[in-house]
Amino acid sequence: MKKKVTIKLVSDWQLYDILNKTYLTGEARKSVEGYTPELIASIKASNDDEQLDQIKFSIKEAIASLKSLMSEYVSADATESSNGGLDYSDVTLTLIMPSNFNTASLESISRLCHRYITCKAVGDWFSITSPREAESYRASIPEVLAELRNSISKRKRPERPNGATDIPV
Repeated sequence: MKKKVTIKLVSDWQLYDILNKTYLTGEARKSVEGYTPELIASIKASNDDEQLDQIKFSIKEAIASLKSLMSEYVSADATESSNGGLDYSDVTLTLIMPSNFNTASLESISRLCHRYITCKAVGDWFSITSPREAESYRASIPEVLAELRNSISKRKRPERPNGATDIPV
């Protein structure tokens, strides 16, 4: 019997993480040659509507990509889709896993999904504002995906049924 598990990605934390990473990157570049105050200011994403719209669009693209990458396990009840709108709210991924799936890896899967979306969105942001910063985030995506595949593939060892002490002949 398959196991149904859910992963909840909280939109406020996702946005905070992206805004925080862009802010910290800008702060870290203050003393680096070639980084003007204007460039540093543009690196740091803000809550302004135009900037949030771009980030939300990147998040939605990353979520769609993540669902596709995990499509073997994602329960897809929706039969239609749209590329419009920037309404971004919490996302719940329902995964249909094999009965021997090790649920101990759920926290890891949740964090890796969050990290994948963050890396994609921050990479997109930096490709617009400071392309030399984008590469480090994009370069970490294959590593995140490898860890995600590993966590999704965790299985429990079979257990001997109760009362089964003899090996069948």
